[in-house]
Amino acid sequence: MVNRPSEHGFVARLDPLEPVAAGVVEPPHTVILNDGSAPGREVYRIPEWTVVDAGEPRERCEVVRITDRDPARSRRVVLAGAEVFAADGVRLDGVAPIVAWLRRRGVEFADFTVEPGERALRLVDVSCWPGHRLFADREDEVYAALLRRLAS
Repeated sequence: MVNRPSEHGFVARLDPLEPVAAGVVEPPHTVILNDGSAPGREVYRIPEWTVVDAGEPRERCEVVRITDRDPARSRRVVLAGAEVFAADGVRLDGVAPIVAWLRRRGVEFADFTVEPGERALRLVDVSCWPGHRLFADREDEVYAALLRRLAS
């Protein structure tokens, strides 16, 4: 386990709204509701986190998270120890405040999604369970970064 226990829990609770309150990022275009009425491109059923077709009608009492993330503008990022990797391999500026927030929470291995906002990046999503598909083409580099952090 790379992410160590801290006062924030064994696996830190990562709320994308927390850095918004600190002025680090702009608020995400996300809503959690139970009437299925909001438009959006990505819909997840809570608590299972299963993907729901955005165009399908939803049950009146179905609790979903709806995000209006623009896939063409959003970027996935993997934090591994002291290093940051863009999932698409293209250099990404402006993520240092998000990385600093994650480190203050005791997180060493995470992935997050950002997209440009008007004044700062918008943190769309964050997880301390990075999927291998995000770094499959840079696997050796990511694991080496994690091993360096564990050895330090």
